[in-house]
Amino acid sequence: SDTITVVGPTDAPATSAPVTPTPGNVAPGKTWASDFTTNWVLNGDEVTFTFVCTVGKWCALGFGSSMSDADVVVCDATTCLDMTSSGRANPSKDTSQDITGVSNTGTAGGKYTVQWTRKLVTTDATDKTITKDVPTNVIWAFGPGTMDASGGISMHTATTDRNSDTITVVSPTPGSAAKTWASDFTMNWVL
Repeated sequence: SDTITVVGPTDAPATSAPVTPTPGNVAPGKTWASDFTTNWVLNGDEVTFTFVCTVGKWCALGFGSSMSDADVVVCDATTCLDMTSSGRANPSKDTSQDITGVSNTGTAGGKYTVQWTRKLVTTDATDKTITKDVPTNVIWAFGPGTMDASGGISMHTATTDRNSDTITVVSPTPGSAAKTWASDFTMNWVL
């Protein structure tokens, strides 16, 4: 176990530099595994997600607590698709693509970076609502290869390539900080 201290902008320790919400340096975020990091920034009624993934792999983030009923976004180095999952099978492409602003912001160090934006509340019945300042159940996964045009992907290959967690979407503010516990887990937080 460990302790984190949430500090305001005026009492931040010298080692806690504010995290500026810019591509590649977005707060808050989570490193799911060495192959997949997710960051997000709230902007009004929309949230922009940034995925940093290993080249040659797809990465996915699903809103929900399991694959049996999840609103999923799957990305590879060239595109992202809004999908839905109804069980332990390949997610299917939503008829309503409620993600916008999909862009590949570059490749460096064997990792690619993609960004996409969605509304906190969409009109798609298969999309989950993301509520600001409230923990949201998520599932995440990554696997080998890229997506085909209909969103088909290869199955993740190990139990370490998928899991569930929670994220909380909050507005970025000065006074952000981060802590790395191990090479596979970094957590950022915002006051």
